[in-house]
Amino acid sequence: LDRGFQLSDATLPIVEADLRLIDDSDTNVTSDFLRQAPFGWFITLDVEERVISRAFSLSGVTVFSSFQPEEDVSDDGAVCRRFGNSRTFVVNTTNANSLLGSGDKFFVIEGGFLSPAFAETSQTKNPDDPDAPQPPPIPDNLENVIEEIKKLLPTDCRFANYTINIKAVRDDTGIQLLAAVPVCTIENNWKDL
Repeated sequence: LDRGFQLSDATLPIVEADLRLIDDSDTNVTSDFLRQAPFGWFITLDVEERVISRAFSLSGVTVFSSFQPEEDVSDDGAVCRRFGNSRTFVVNTTNANSLLGSGDKFFVIEGGFLSPAFAETSQTKNPDDPDAPQPPPIPDNLENVIEEIKKLLPTDCRFANYTINIKAVRDDTGIQLLAAVPVCTIENNWKDL
């Protein structure tokens, strides 16, 4: 996050040394690296691992995918095939804490990819038309996302029966739900202002 960007600023561009390294042992970071120094964080990927989608952030949730290539090599050293696994990170935007129920910062898609993330609204209960198709329930491992996001929002929030779902398309054309972001409304009497 570049604050007060000026072309003549000698502290830019920001490099890794200016940010907080988050590793696998950092499981319950309480700092807010968006509002407190160091302003920002980064995760070191494994050797040969590459980010394959732009990071997508919404209301305290950041998601991005990486790919870990692997090769099958025959006895004579020839490459038989190239394949690998994709890791999809679902983390808190402020400090990279895991938002998945498992406690891991990512989940693995073996031999597959996800498209860049997108968002769409979803009704969670009280349908207008009981005969209309209903969205699938939010998986248990993503319920934690909703509770963690609620902690980031103002304390006087009232939560509607809608969420904004962060999703991606799998390489088999199925839809993968990555996170469900609760919708917050704050009641206010505008005459009192």
